Amino acid sequence: MTAPVAVAVGIILLAIAVLHAGNSVAWAYAKYRARRLLTAGLLVLAAVIILRHHTGEPE
Repeated sequence: MTAPVAVAVGIILLAIAVLHAGNSVAWAYAKYRARRLLTAGLLVLAAVIILRHHTGEPE
């Protein structure tokens, strides 16, 4: 696995861990409010890293 792909996979795994951490009402509300923004942002970042790697552009 190349470095950019490893970084993208790490980002996605970290996002999943954060979104599934805790089970209190406060955590549930925080996850509800942050889920779309955090997930979308991290997926876009991962996609950019992967696309840059495959198109040969410098990071």
